[in-house]
Amino acid sequence: DVTSITSFNDEWRHLEEPHLNEFIQLRKEYEDRFKQIIEQGIQEGVFKNISSTIVLNTFLSSIRWVYDWYRPDGAKSIEMIGTNITDLLLGGLKS
Repeated sequence: DVTSITSFNDEWRHLEEPHLNEFIQLRKEYEDRFKQIIEQGIQEGVFKNISSTIVLNTFLSSIRWVYDWYRPDGAKSIEMIGTNITDLLLGGLKS
């Protein structure tokens, strides 16, 4: 949901304690789960041996703009956008 993503990306900075600390902890747990998935993929040889922190931040940064740009009534479906981003991130730009 666009509102949730907006809050996650931008509005959290305006939280006050104890909500700010709670949000930061939840975000850390969320990011750690993704890093574990990436690290497991590296260990299993599915992913290249690249810093899981760099991979995580690259992936998250690459999708943080979508909520601001995407319009449900627009020409592009969210599925098509997701497929394009996934193909680019996992397959690269080379044909």
